[in-house]
Amino acid sequence: MTIHSVVRYVSEHSDLAYGTLFLAAFLEAVPVLGTFIPGSTIILSLSALIATGDLNPVVV
Repeated sequence: MTIHSVVRYVSEHSDLAYGTLFLAAFLEAVPVLGTFIPGSTIILSLSALIATGDLNPVVV
């Protein structure tokens, strides 16, 4: 699974984007998992969906 596939999946299912953002931030904060999960990159990639209108910036 690549970052591009995550962003594509979330853009197709925008109702899951908020949960995905939460999980990315949470899993990056876990000491062992944070080493393997690029949470910052996922968050920045998904925040680009705000510009396309797929996500509400107030909720994010």
